[in-house]
Amino acid sequence: VLISSFQVLNVQNRIQEDTLQQLDYFTQFARSALRLFKSKEDLKNTEEDGKEDDISEHKFQSLQFLVRDWANFDDEEDVEENIRQTKDVLQDTLTENFKDGGQRDRIMNSFKKVDAFFLPH
Repeated sequence: VLISSFQVLNVQNRIQEDTLQQLDYFTQFARSALRLFKSKEDLKNTEEDGKEDDISEHKFQSLQFLVRDWANFDDEEDVEENIRQTKDVLQDTLTENFKDGGQRDRIMNSFKKVDAFFLPH
């Protein structure tokens, strides 16, 4: 996440809850690493100008879910319809769930772009 501009999360059949939990864990870990690697100069500048450098504003670039063996397309030959269905499924998957403790929101706020590509079986 820290050194790559494009992350691909390769999963089989569907995006599951444990996949989102693991992704949230690693993005939070990467944010913690960013905080640790702040140089002393940055800290000094913060003290001098009184302005804090908010790490929460930093976003990683792109995340793409690659879902293999997707069996739920209505018509595997209709590419445009499949792209629309993919966007709908991704939206439904990443819609905030009151049971997730905010992990979906943190994932969406950690990346500038979140997309998906589903490959039929």
